[in-house]
Amino acid sequence: MDLNHPLIQSVLLPLLLAFALTAVVRGALGNLWGPRLASLAIGGALWLVTVLILGLSLPPHSALQKLPFLLMGSLLLGFALDRWPSGRGLPVLMALLWPLLVFLWLAANWMLVPRPGVLLAVGFLYGYALLVFWRLDRVRRRTDMAGAMLFGAALGLGGVALVSASLALGQLAFALATAVGGFMLWNWPKARDEFGLVGVFGAGGAWLILLGLVLLLTDAPPMALALLGLVFFADALSERLPPRGGSLGRVLRPVYLVVIAVIPIVLALFISTLGGEDEDSPYYSLRSPEWLNRPG
Repeated sequence: MDLNHPLIQSVLLPLLLAFALTAVVRGALGNLWGPRLASLAIGGALWLVTVLILGLSLPPHSALQKLPFLLMGSLLLGFALDRWPSGRGLPVLMALLWPLLVFLWLAANWMLVPRPGVLLAVGFLYGYALLVFWRLDRVRRRTDMAGAMLFGAALGLGGVALVSASLALGQLAFALATAVGGFMLWNWPKARDEFGLVGVFGAGGAWLILLGLVLLLTDAPPMALALLGLVFFADALSERLPPRGGSLGRVLRPVYLVVIAVIPIVLALFISTLGGEDEDSPYYSLRSPEWLNRPG
């Protein structure tokens, strides 16, 4: 098996790693903490794949080199919040502070010279992160729902990244999707584990970091990335569509959910194709979009 093949790195390897790590976490932490922290496997699998693809650079200089450290930081933060619960105050505070620190560090190279585009990008990403953390926290006790949202959003982000000429970021977004799939496969046909704060920060935070990199390093239209956020509201919209009760409502609810989640993904990909450009290297292209580099 060629571990350097893009399909192996973005599909098979994270799927198997997440599935295996879920079993390891459950076995190592016992019946009490194992199910609570099992979603650690998603972020752990993605981190391993990221290191395989990008390696580790010490100290990190570029935004992409910072990715493995930010992924590990998000994972450890979620683990700590789940392992040593201290009420709602600390998780809310971390949800407010952590994305701000992450995006400021990611954009630090561009902030050496003040540019309106950079500040706008950081503000956009920060507000986006608060909405995603809020929605994931609302559904994290419904493992299937949280996993489905993140799976769909990661697939959409991977598609937008590929259209925007970055196979590297596309691979990592697809790796996140398949890592979620490996965790969900362990919890099929009936969920036995919680998504937990380690899932919200470790997996949801990973998606947000990848989103930030796609915005900062490619020509992906911000509108396309904004549309992907609607995936995290699919359940809220589907539950408001008629009929709300009865057997017909129970049958139509998952259909509504899938359709509502797919619509923003398709729209995001369509908008991305309108702004796409041909690149010299079809395999790997990372650059700063023009709007980000305009001087203030």
